[in-house]
Amino acid sequence: MDVQRAVEGFLLNLAVEGKSENYIAWCRYLLRVFQRWVGPRRLSEIGPEDIKHYLRYLQTEYIPYGEGHPLHKADRRLSPISIKHHWAALSTLFSWAAREGIIQQNILRSVPRPKTPKLLQFGFTADEVRRLLKAAEDKGKAKEARDKAILLFLLDTGCRISEVVNCRYADVDLALGRVKVQGKGSKERLVYLGQVARKAVWRYVSIHRPEPLPGQDYLFLTPEGRKFTRFGLTSLLVRLGRQAGVDDVHAHRFRHTAAVEFLRNGGDVFTLQRMLGHTSLEMVRQYLALVDADVAAAHRRASPADNWGLR
Repeated sequence: MDVQRAVEGFLLNLAVEGKSENYIAWCRYLLRVFQRWVGPRRLSEIGPEDIKHYLRYLQTEYIPYGEGHPLHKADRRLSPISIKHHWAALSTLFSWAAREGIIQQNILRSVPRPKTPKLLQFGFTADEVRRLLKAAEDKGKAKEARDKAILLFLLDTGCRISEVVNCRYADVDLALGRVKVQGKGSKERLVYLGQVARKAVWRYVSIHRPEPLPGQDYLFLTPEGRKFTRFGLTSLLVRLGRQAGVDDVHAHRFRHTAAVEFLRNGGDVFTLQRMLGHTSLEMVRQYLALVDADVAAAHRRASPADNWGLR
């Protein structure tokens, strides 16, 4: 069986198992890169050395976003975390193929999972968020209202980009400042908006939100009344970042900001875990480590014994 047909069967199996559309689309995207690299070969012809060469290709040659994409840069390369995701998608594919008898064994067992550095994730500063909100003001009343609502929604809820674009209008309760979103694995959870974000969302939906097209009754809409795509929202954030002079503007950085500020303002890790929709505390601990580093630095600056010159 050639690689293309195997991938088609694998994705079909994911759908039958009830995996989320986002997860299936993520696997399809990652495996499409592998299909282009490997060409018209049979899955059984691929060995561990081929996988190692492919991972090296991802590290040194592959440009992750094509021309026309808002994140395209000719010198851009995949991060170690992204390469680990490619490895994971291949491992899942070959594991399925072994269970189905298409190949004899999962060859990814002979290819170590790429290591990733434990990096702290830094969010936006208050000044950067103000500049982004200011940049949204130059777009006309309707787009200004929408873009400010999106920025503040991201900042307050810490939602993933897929959760934002898939958020339905009917799932927003502005009276309580509560929003129901669907996270990874189709798991629903509640997230909350503060007063400023609630006011911005209310202004958008009450005055400027366009009439949705049939079947498109989502919270945030294009001017034509269609649901935002991930690409569309990514493009919007990148454009706002360029106008505001703020680098690296993307939805996940708002998520980092929401998490760190929640902890800085006295929130506890278990509530944050529920708020972000994490299944474990591993990622939350990274945010906590960043906050602890802030506290240590603040103490070094404010130490009474040091500042009073005591001996």
